[in-house]
Amino acid sequence: MNVLVLNRQQNQLQALEVDIIKSVTGSFEVREIIDMFKNFFYNKMILDVTALKGYDRPNTYKLLAEGLNPDKIIFFLPEGSDLCTSGFLSRLIDYGIYNFTTNLDGVKYLIRKSNSYRDVADIKEKAENYFHNYQSGYTGYPNNNRNNFDSNSYYNNRQNNFQNNYSDNSFNNRPNSYNNMNNDYYESNNMRNNQNDNHRNDFQGNDYFTGGPFVLKNNNRASIIGFLNVTSHAGATSLIYMLKNELATVYGNKVIAIELEKNDFASYGDRQMISTTSNELRRVLERLSSASVILIDLNESQMNDICDRVIYLIEPSTIKINTLIRKNRNIITSLKDKEVILNKSLLSEKDISEFEYESGIHIFYTLPPLNDRKRNDIIFEFLKRLNLIKDSGSKFGSNGIFGLFRK
Repeated sequence: MNVLVLNRQQNQLQALEVDIIKSVTGSFEVREIIDMFKNFFYNKMILDVTALKGYDRPNTYKLLAEGLNPDKIIFFLPEGSDLCTSGFLSRLIDYGIYNFTTNLDGVKYLIRKSNSYRDVADIKEKAENYFHNYQSGYTGYPNNNRNNFDSNSYYNNRQNNFQNNYSDNSFNNRPNSYNNMNNDYYESNNMRNNQNDNHRNDFQGNDYFTGGPFVLKNNNRASIIGFLNVTSHAGATSLIYMLKNELATVYGNKVIAIELEKNDFASYGDRQMISTTSNELRRVLERLSSASVILIDLNESQMNDICDRVIYLIEPSTIKINTLIRKNRNIITSLKDKEVILNKSLLSEKDISEFEYESGIHIFYTLPPLNDRKRNDIIFEFLKRLNLIKDSGSKFGSNGIFGLFRK
């Protein structure tokens, strides 16, 4: 027996002639779906993905695949949408999600026989080939023709399910500015800048470069990452400044920082750092059609939903934590399942473990107090953890990446 989770595509799926033991309709958080079905026996779940809040963000599917067995879920995608591009599907494949379709014939097929990685490997290969070969920098989905995922032909002939129209003429040489940046923030850029090609060629296109709720002009996409101070003055502004400058050594001027409802960025005198309001944010993003990474200092804006992911900053001093809890006793509970970092932290590993145990929060990363006037190795490591910079490993020698970093 199967279960149906329906929303905007319910008219199509209600015509499906299969045995159904349970059906729910609405828009749900991933956690709600997991709690609803984790102890419920069923053969297959037919999931109208529009029933997931944040269904256009890859991280939503990652959380679902961690909470339920993805082999038992059939993901019914809106035909012709951004979800049907090989770039987006490549991320689903990374999460062990192989069962997706846009029509009822595909659903029937997948009820009878689940896909394996071999069945969808060609989609992954095409997406990866694009990121290896596209020498002009990231400009969006590997294939922006949203109608090229034809489920009928896919299940009749797995080798022809995507039609790619890449032109060798579109692969222009990378501008010299990427390898010859003059950034006063760093005095020792030369060695790492000489390796920018290695970073770009190794970069596979992670979750945050192939998803997100905001469509920029010309269908280009940027990774939009928000930063929010949970405790007061937890350091989001200076952290964004350091992250932006480190990312600029790889992506050049395609890295943009935005702050909302404040004007602190003006102190840096950097044209790639923009101050604006919540009301103007979408208009600003529309103008950033060539950006690869956008870092947003959210402040009190309530604009979290526009981000692909949000990093929550806590300064773990006693006075900061106690002040926070006095203002909002439920704040700690609300941070569970969020990406929380301890910023400006001097806690030992033992202290951090005790903090996690007492608060029930998993700490995504810990950053010590940093000097924003110079380059910091730990910022580079943090960006690797965010999957915004790919570590090329030992091929740069035993002394560490480019010989600059301590092991």
